[in-house]
Amino acid sequence: MKPFLQLAVGVLTLLVLISCASEEIPPLPTITDTEEEAGVVRGSYSWEDGDRATTTNAPSPDILVSDQKELVVQPGETIYVTFPEAPLEQKLGIWKYGSGSFQTSIDGSYEAPKEPGEYNYGLFSTWDEGTAIFAWKIIVAEER
Repeated sequence: MKPFLQLAVGVLTLLVLISCASEEIPPLPTITDTEEEAGVVRGSYSWEDGDRATTTNAPSPDILVSDQKELVVQPGETIYVTFPEAPLEQKLGIWKYGSGSFQTSIDGSYEAPKEPGEYNYGLFSTWDEGTAIFAWKIIVAEER
């Protein structure tokens, strides 16, 4: 009887570990120009995967990116937003001092501002499984 009990405990432990490891979260995008990649942070999200649902809350995008690697681009340069699994919808916004809004719909890329400066971006993305906010920072410079 003892070997059966040990086997049952082992199988149950394995099932618990597998179920914890399979928790899904929204995929991170890759933010690039033609040469470099920005550091991206996953912000607040609400995600449902089968019988599991997770909701998180995070600070605004400008606060999330304070320690992230920025992407240095030229004015008007194209910036590409690539996901492993494409969202159904994406809305982009610029954030400063804790405020901003998601106004511009994008489909995989956007143009950097024409004015030099530091810009904190937030992206609100929607999938069948839920929604998520992502943040990154770009610096628009006349020269790299």
